[in-house]
Amino acid sequence: GGRLGVEYLCCGAEDLVAEKAGFFDFLVSLEVVEHVNDPKEYLRTCARLVRPGGMLFFSTLNRTPQSFLKGIVAAEYILRWVPQGTHDWTKFIRPEEMVHALEEEGIETLDVSGISYDLLCDRFNLSQELDMNYIMMAQKAETRSETQPVQRHE
Repeated sequence: GGRLGVEYLCCGAEDLVAEKAGFFDFLVSLEVVEHVNDPKEYLRTCARLVRPGGMLFFSTLNRTPQSFLKGIVAAEYILRWVPQGTHDWTKFIRPEEMVHALEEEGIETLDVSGISYDLLCDRFNLSQELDMNYIMMAQKAETRSETQPVQRHE
């Protein structure tokens, strides 16, 4: 930990559930979901780690032809941003699949935005395009009966 009392742990989310279920105010999982063997179980585990009213943030690759071309062909084989074989397109998850999996765990999706890459400016931007990468903000209900409206940028 440091001056803020932050403790860094090198472990999987499933390793924390026994001791830290309902402990965290925020959970941030960026570019992880597409690498796990069982995305639904991973999302269930993440949901268990967050306290009622807690916030969850996920970013991942959508399972579309565009993500195959850009996320695998371009990123791995042409631009070589990541090693070849880093991604398995069958593990990519569509936004509606993630929303449904989170809903089953009492997690309400508050916002979904696309992440696009601007090659000319060499930077990533939030966008309305969900066909490649997207980022999602969600909240665990205080009780199972509470619901929040879903905002999608489409």
